[in-house]
Amino acid sequence: VKGPGPNGRIVSTDVKKYVEESKTQAKKPAEPAVEKKPTAPKPKPVSIPAGGQVVPLTNIQKIVAERLTMSYQTAPHINIQLDVNCEKMMEIRNILKAQGLKVSYNDILAKFTAVVLKEFPRFNSVYEDDGVHLLEDINIGIAVAAGDDLVVPVVKNVDQRDIAVIANESARLIAAAREGKLMPDDISGGTLTITNLGMFGVRTFSPIINPPQVAILAVGSIEPRAVVIPGQIIAQHMMTLSLSIDHRVVNGAHGGQFLSRLKELVETASMEVLMNRL
Repeated sequence: VKGPGPNGRIVSTDVKKYVEESKTQAKKPAEPAVEKKPTAPKPKPVSIPAGGQVVPLTNIQKIVAERLTMSYQTAPHINIQLDVNCEKMMEIRNILKAQGLKVSYNDILAKFTAVVLKEFPRFNSVYEDDGVHLLEDINIGIAVAAGDDLVVPVVKNVDQRDIAVIANESARLIAAAREGKLMPDDISGGTLTITNLGMFGVRTFSPIINPPQVAILAVGSIEPRAVVIPGQIIAQHMMTLSLSIDHRVVNGAHGGQFLSRLKELVETASMEVLMNRL
């Protein structure tokens, strides 16, 4: 006890006060000991095996990587697939070729897809924080491998053009892409993209949406498959269409309706539709 008096003098009240304070401290429950958590070890840097070759990314590859990473992280993707009979489409393509028109299956699918986009405008839109912006123009992007790069030249106003104009413009864009001669306007303004790996024998795949679009159509190989019709099994040329969509804008039911309508157009393959006569 330290006395408050002169020269540290202690009186009886000082002793009584000390005793009372000691009793009070003894009655207080002891504070639980805090267990120290072990510190997590810092992650070690990934060691890259020695040797090998570093292949630098081109500017196009860097842009594609950034855009598709952003798309996959922000847009909740769902993928819907549907098998389509191609017999009529193949037949009408042969008729067009006989008339001197060099038309690809992508050209035909682009025209039919444009028709469906007019009927289902939410697929021809852009998602923004304030809502879904429906777009007036229908511009179909065609994914093209140009060396090690992937570019998407855009055929503008496909709904307003006939198949001959679409085919000529598509051929021009693809040639320019492979020659590295695309202009900025050639790759801007796309509202939906078509990507095709059928030439490599790929039956189906799930592509990543090309932002800021809300849907992308993947086209698989056309191949003979056994098809059941009433009373028999026959071989028919079939392909699988895969539609990846942004679930913030359209749901699975919308995607099913979209693909079902596109299937109907492909399987009937109307020349009137392709020539823009309707």
